[in-house]
Amino acid sequence: MICSDSHSPGLEAAGKEQEIKKLIKILQDPNPRVRMRAAEALGEIRDTKSVEPLIRALRDEEYIVQQKASEALRKIGDPAVKPLIKALKDKNSHVRVWATQTLRELGDRSAVEPLIKKLRDKNSEVREKAAIALGELGDRRAVEPLIQALKDEDRKVRKEAAEALGEIRDTKSVEPLIRALKEDADEYVYVQSGAARALGKIGDRRAVEPLIQQLDERSTLWWKYWSTEIEKWSKTKRMRENIAPPIRNTRQSIRRNIQVSVIQALGEIGDPRAVETLMQKLGDPLREIKQAAAEALGKIGEPAVEPLIQALKDEKWRIRTYAAYALGETRDVQAVEPLIQALKDKEPSVQLSATKALGKMGEPAVEPLIQALKDEKWNVRAGAAWALGEIRDKRAVEPLIIALRDENWEVQQKATEALKKLENQQYTPNKYSKE
Repeated sequence: MICSDSHSPGLEAAGKEQEIKKLIKILQDPNPRVRMRAAEALGEIRDTKSVEPLIRALRDEEYIVQQKASEALRKIGDPAVKPLIKALKDKNSHVRVWATQTLRELGDRSAVEPLIKKLRDKNSEVREKAAIALGELGDRRAVEPLIQALKDEDRKVRKEAAEALGEIRDTKSVEPLIRALKEDADEYVYVQSGAARALGKIGDRRAVEPLIQQLDERSTLWWKYWSTEIEKWSKTKRMRENIAPPIRNTRQSIRRNIQVSVIQALGEIGDPRAVETLMQKLGDPLREIKQAAAEALGKIGEPAVEPLIQALKDEKWRIRTYAAYALGETRDVQAVEPLIQALKDKEPSVQLSATKALGKMGEPAVEPLIQALKDEKWNVRAGAAWALGEIRDKRAVEPLIIALRDENWEVQQKATEALKKLENQQYTPNKYSKE
């Protein structure tokens, strides 16, 4: 007599087989939500028999079903790679787009050569996705094809080709990227911004002067294009009031995007030749550009310290604020005393920026900050206490305990907060305050 066992491996396998067949059939259900759930379930099961049906689901008329089929193929992993490479030749552009994206997510280098061929696909979205995928795969075989893609008729493809070259970081791409930065006719500067970011990642000093030149926007092609547009739409009073202002706003937004990308690239390269130009950008009207310039100067480090120290005395408080911030990013010991003096600045934003900068300075700032706890200005004492809390050096404990008796409540409060960070103890200012 044969005993039946409802939990035998054979029955479980048969049940799973039936479930997969049912889900594959449901991928053709009239209801898109049902098809979507079936694709999700097949992704969780991760059975190789569902690969081809899921690739067919990439043709689905509903985007969400395509997306879930792609996610399911990614979960199945290695067994899906070869069928997805084959799908790169599918007549349906949706299938080619999703196959390209899914191969990128799987990260299998056997897809490099097939993806290189997709840089010449007739569909621009496929070419764009192929460039992104090749950048993430980081294979040097893609460098020359991506350099050629910098001449693609579609600006999005050119932009992603530039970004991909930045990910691969091969110095052979420096000169082509410099040409794209200077000569590309994309009036929305997607390509130029991508080229700038790529040059920053590669870090080759040949890019420094071309990048600096891009910060003089009036000499660039895109600025001339938008200036011509503004002039064209300003011929009558009605045009000047209704059409020209939005165009000016567009030009301003484009200027912000390209300048931030260029400034960040100069910071990544870290060449002292950029210091003078970046110092000028601390006075730019746009906050994002000032912030980017301060961060870039901080990355350049020692060559920027002396100009930044001088900028702490600038008549414009915004420049002083960003100079203090940049000095904090350099973490250079030469900046400690000037930053302590900046705590006396009449502008609260400069005081705050100097305080935060001192907190980044580390061990070399401890003794000067301890001395600053005795300064006649309460805001200097308070800033010093806060910065010592950020540095967390044990030498500051006793001086901070003394600062709990300070006549100014703000100093007491900052000393309390600093001691909590140092000792993880609860100090009560009133216990030590003067009666």
